[in-house]
Amino acid sequence: MIFLPELAMAVFLLVFLQAAAGGVFAQGEGAATEAHAVPRAASEVVVDGVVNEPAWQDALILELEYEVRPGENTKPPVRTTVHITYDDRHVLVAFRAYDDEPAKIRARYRDRDHIGGDDWVGIVLDTFNDERRAYEFWVNPLGVQTDGIYSEGMVGGGRNFDE
Repeated sequence: MIFLPELAMAVFLLVFLQAAAGGVFAQGEGAATEAHAVPRAASEVVVDGVVNEPAWQDALILELEYEVRPGENTKPPVRTTVHITYDDRHVLVAFRAYDDEPAKIRARYRDRDHIGGDDWVGIVLDTFNDERRAYEFWVNPLGVQTDGIYSEGMVGGGRNFDE
């Protein structure tokens, strides 16, 4: 995941990636509302928080139309886009969140896997293609990362696969 330090958002973001790199991307409730081909990266991407490589110009770019926290499938208060591409080894994801009030962005430096109360963006990779289990990756505006495995029916979603 690529974090863009100058960007943030006041919404929780949920994005489903239905298949591995080169596959089909779906967004929204049930993850089957729209399908889009994810283009292969046209150039190498440096993970540095700056989205300026040619690969990002040809990436799949989607406007995110819903938040699920704190709202439930409501229109987000700030415009946010997700950019997706891939290479031989990586699925590459970048977010752009356009916040008119950056002083209100909530983010703290803290230990990995502890971003509760902060603003954040993330992706859910449904690599099993069963809409019941998925890998989750989240990041706050300062680059603090959280990851886990979602599993339907587990208390707390079964989220912490680091332990």
